[in-house]
Amino acid sequence: MEKEFAKAKSVYLPILLKNRYGLKVKAQGRNFGVDYCPKCSKTEGNQNKVSLFVVAGVWRWKCFACDTPASSSIDWVCFAENKTAKQAVSIINEVVTDTIPIPSTAPVKREIQETCFPEVIKRLMQVGNNDAAKKYLQKRRIGSEVVDEAIQRGLVRSLPEDPYQAKKALEQVVGVDLMRKTGLLKEGKQWPAIAFRPVVFPQGFSGAEFRMMGVPENGEPKSIRYGRLVTPWWWAGQDHEKVLIVEGAIDGLSVVQMGWMGHVLALPGVSSWNPEWLGRLDTRYPGIEVYVGLDSDEAGMEKTEKIMAEAEAAKVKARRFMSWNFKDWNEALMAGATI
Repeated sequence: MEKEFAKAKSVYLPILLKNRYGLKVKAQGRNFGVDYCPKCSKTEGNQNKVSLFVVAGVWRWKCFACDTPASSSIDWVCFAENKTAKQAVSIINEVVTDTIPIPSTAPVKREIQETCFPEVIKRLMQVGNNDAAKKYLQKRRIGSEVVDEAIQRGLVRSLPEDPYQAKKALEQVVGVDLMRKTGLLKEGKQWPAIAFRPVVFPQGFSGAEFRMMGVPENGEPKSIRYGRLVTPWWWAGQDHEKVLIVEGAIDGLSVVQMGWMGHVLALPGVSSWNPEWLGRLDTRYPGIEVYVGLDSDEAGMEKTEKIMAEAEAAKVKARRFMSWNFKDWNEALMAGATI
């Protein structure tokens, strides 16, 4: 039966969902997206709702609405058709064996990109001019003292604000070959998208967010993330007895500017939260109290309740610490609030 399970997990999930369930599968960069989740049964017309991606040669799916963890094709059939895992395996292998190609077990392109990305971060750290980041963050009311400290800690970097100069700097510092290998520069393209997003928030050496300084046009994304999230954006504070969890590095810098003296853990998005971090925090800082201060929107409030429940189960002290009547901490800072 072990071979049957392995065979079912290796099916080409995008085609399975298209052919068996009639779902519209849309390419999303290196991955695919669908707007239906078999677990929460919600359809929102958002092709990014459920992401389909490859890990170690096997297709996985993750719903960002109900926060389902990365799951296999077997899990999909179990939820969609109310079947046991054994029944799902039989359905997949009997119905789609001859029509769905099995992906190679060799390292896939995305895994190669993620493996090489730490070298990108190391090279970006050599860029000495961080004027664009300073200019952008000061517009967000984050003072020069906090920004300079963040730059010194390697938590903020920037490319030149002018896209032509940014492209030139990337070619000189990172190199065209490495940019292509990591997906920063697409095949057949001459311009990397990050040349237009000069504000950089590294997440350790495993990933980074590249943010635009101006207002996006024609539906283009304000920020793009590359690499993978191994560790979140982390500001080591002076008070080791508490840590504040927020969304995004800008909110992380905002709470420091507002007077927060503890540690700050900034998530690039609520779906990136890893419950294992609670145990790691408590191990490194015994008795630490976790303050959960995610955005005051539906997703943020739902995730707050989940983290509170996880903290209780892990016997880690936690409390809700929202940004009052503001959407997020930067909005509160812009309004003159302090902690």
